[in-house]
This record gives sequence, structure tokens and C-alpha cells, in this order.
Amino acid sequence: MKKLGLICMSLVLAMGTLGVGYAMWSDTITIKQTVETGNVEVGVFGVAPDPTEAELKDVASVNVTHGTYKFDKLVSPVPGTALIKAGTHKFYESVTVDISNYYPSLHVLEDFYIGSVGTIPVKLQVTLTVVDPDKIYEHLDISWIKYDISGGNVTAVTSGSGKAYLELPKIKTALEGQQLHECDVVLLYIDKHLQQEAPQGKNASFTLTVKAIQWNKYT
Repeated sequence: MKKLGLICMSLVLAMGTLGVGYAMWSDTITIKQTVETGNVEVGVFGVAPDPTEAELKDVASVNVTHGTYKFDKLVSPVPGTALIKAGTHKFYESVTVDISNYYPSLHVLEDFYIGSVGTIPVKLQVTLTVVDPDKIYEHLDISWIKYDISGGNVTAVTSGSGKAYLELPKIKTALEGQQLHECDVVLLYIDKHLQQEAPQGKNASFTLTVKAIQWNKYT
């Protein structure tokens, strides 16, 4: 029994000696993350040529004013009724069309282009404000078409025709919730025609305020 005990003790000591000589093996992996945020950027521009009037007189006038410049964007293709050529155009934060000395039977044509160059898709939230104390818009006829220009295709999505006070809310509805991606443009074509019974010497205006919201936060 005494001899067996000595053998066991010597084995334990031998294992202890081996442990001191073990090498440590290791390996390393790295996880790296970078974040680059996208952007939301939408602009508008408008075209409204001064109409050719009877007897080559220039009684009425149409003036288009743009706000702060935002970006250049290629618009291609465009529908046959468009007042511009396909190509690169400047987009702005706002557009205002002033029509002065408007008289019955005169047609005024307008194009409004809303385009996105942001990498984040957006949906449009639209507010319509009408100031018309003398009911001019009850005597103004509007024909309009909303086109979608996307991926090399032009689609006439919505249209309408009738008295301005009835058609303006329909235009708002047609734009509301419209989704735009980086390459998309919405074209709004409007033909205005003032009727004979319209009141003289009065003013009216409407404003479409369009807010672009990232698509997953639109309500």
C-alpha cells in the first residue's frame, strides 16, 4: 500500500510540470459598422407662358416667380401637352403665378412640376388655401391633368374639368399621399378659362402647400 501511494503522487507532480510549458493559441475577428443617413429633398418649378391675345394685343400678363433654388433635375420624358421640353430643369422651394388684367374668354395654361432627388421615398401631404371673397372661382373654368413621370414612363393618373371652386379640392386630393422616389416627378397641367359673367376689378388666390414626409411616417 505504501508503494502505490508514492506512484500516484509522482504522476500528479509530472502533470503539474507539463502545464507550465503549454502555449496559448488565439484568433481575432472584428465587427465594424458605419452609418450614412439618407436625405429628403423635394422641389417645384412652374411654367405659364403669357398667352397670345386677339389682334396681337398684350392686355393681360402672366408672371411666374420662383423662390429659393434647390437643385437641378432631369425631367424625361414629358407628355405631349407639356409646356416645356424634356431635359434638365431647375427646381425651387416655391412657385407663384400672377395673372393681371384677366378678362373673359382668355385661356391661361400652367404646368407645375414636383420632383424628388432625395434618397428616402416620400409621400405628399397637401393643404389647400383659397381666398376668394368675391366668388371669382365660381366663374373660372379649370381643366386639369395630373401626370406621373417615373422610370421613363408617363402616366396620366387623374384629370378633371369644371368650375375652379369645385376642381381645386379635387387637385388637392389627387396630390395627397402621392409617393415619390428619387427619380420621380409629378406634373400638374392646368388650363384656366374665365367666363363672361365674372366680376370686374376683383382678386382671388389659391395656395397649395405641399409637405414631403418620409413614406413610412405619412398619416
